[in-house]
Parts: sequence; structure tokens; C-alpha cells
Amino acid sequence: MKNIELREISKHFSNRADTYDAIGTWVKNDAILSFMLSCIPDSPEYSIRIIDLGAGTGAVSNYIYNNYMHKKEITAVDICPDMLSKILNPEIEKCIASVEEMPFDDDTFDVAVSRQCLHYVENLDQAVQEIKRVIKDTGTLILSQIVPLESQTKEYWCKLTKFRQPLRKNYFSESDWISLLENKGFTPVSIKRFSHRGSVLKWAQKYKINDKVKINAYKNLLLRVLYRVASNHP
Repeated sequence: MKNIELREISKHFSNRADTYDAIGTWVKNDAILSFMLSCIPDSPEYSIRIIDLGAGTGAVSNYIYNNYMHKKEITAVDICPDMLSKILNPEIEKCIASVEEMPFDDDTFDVAVSRQCLHYVENLDQAVQEIKRVIKDTGTLILSQIVPLESQTKEYWCKLTKFRQPLRKNYFSESDWISLLENKGFTPVSIKRFSHRGSVLKWAQKYKINDKVKINAYKNLLLRVLYRVASNHP
């Protein structure tokens, strides 16, 4: 079952590989990318090894490569070969693998970055344990994930997210992520929150949805969620 689901997710992103960067404006959101970059420790004396988990088309890897001014070695990991094929920089190593089972030795990397990937992982405990294994004891994990605005909106946010991302496996709030990471031995150092506006039209284009009934159902669900958020924030 796991291999079938991985193939479904890989196929889903293969179908979107050519347009992924263009449609998803958040993919190259400079505010998010620059904050992730700022979390990477300065290392002027030796080459820092960085692993990009769920690297996709390489927006994070490329940003780090172009803007981190010290020596670095970057490995981009993803289950979808078509997404990884969009990474054209020969200095960025590419690896087709699942985050739950990576072909690297213990304590290989100084930094792991992951943006919008771990919600697709079937066994999140195993994935976080695997991340912990491949980075050094003094290593840094930089995690970027969309979460509900507050715990009170989680139920409504989950309904909305399940509708638009049926292949998603995990629906965590910020506190859920913190608890999971702390249980695996990570210590939160810095948290920064960003907001990003979505578009129903872009969602329909991104997932190639032409069914007006489904589009209207998504609009109505979105309005209910927004109403609930507004009612919690008078």
C-alpha cells in the first residue's frame, strides 16, 4: 500500500512539474526563503552540508546556493524524478528517495531544510527520526509548513485542506509540530509566521479542475472557513 501511495504522489507531482513554479506564487516567496536562509549557521571555515527534503523543482536549494555566501554542498531529495529534473544547477546533487528511508550515513548533514513536504509522509514519526539520524547532533532542522491560524480553526482548516489536497497525510497545527519535534529530540530555537493569500482560480488551474460544481463547492467551503476565522478574531 505504501509503495502505491508513493507512486500516486509522485505521479501527481510529475503532472505538475512543468508548471509548478509558475502557478504556485508561494514557491518563490522571498520572505519565506530569506528567513529559511537566515536560519542556516554561518560557516566560513568549512563547507556546510545541506539536505533539502522534498526539494521538488529546487526553489529552496537554488535560493540557498545563490544566496548562502559560504562554502556549501547541497543535496536535493524528492520521490518525483520529473520534479528533480527541473533542478539544472550541476552543483546541486539530486537523490530520488523518500524522507522515511534515505540512503545516507548517520550524521552526514549539518542542516536539513524542508518546505511543504512532510504533510505527504505516511509515517511522520519515522520520517522525523530519519531526519534526526542523517543530520549531526549539532545540526539544524529548518521546517516550513502551512498550518491553521489557531488551534480553534484547525477543524475547519482540515476540511478545507482535505478538499484541495486529497493526497495529504498529515494535518498538524503549529503546536502539534513543536510537540512532535521535541519528542524526537529537537529544541525549537526560532519561529516566524507568514501569511499568504490563495486563489480559487489558481487552485483550479494547478490541479486541472474544470468541474464548476467542485469549484463552487471549494469556494463555499473556503468562505465558511474564512467566516469561522473572522468570528474568532472580532
